[in-house]
Amino acid sequence: MAQQEVYQNNQIYNDSADIANRMTNRNIRRDRLLDMMSKEMKHEFEQGDIDGDNNLTYDELAHRIAKINQGRKHDTTKMRLLYKEMDTSRDGKVSIDEF
Repeated sequence: MAQQEVYQNNQIYNDSADIANRMTNRNIRRDRLLDMMSKEMKHEFEQGDIDGDNNLTYDELAHRIAKINQGRKHDTTKMRLLYKEMDTSRDGKVSIDEF
């Protein structure tokens, strides 16, 4: 049986096994990237959680953002809006899940 070429996203694939293999590799890379991002986000959350209660107050978040921005001023109004959007439970704290 002659090998069939399939065109997808301007790339040539030899057969469905080739497509499956490339998709699997792409999914593995995506999963690794998501895992790495998740670990980085958890690290940033933990660094911001000054009192160690597993929640971020507005002041803790603002302090962490200032540290990340190397002390440059941030827009307080935008920070308050960001905090309000993150606090989906409306309990005045941002949990790791909300973060």
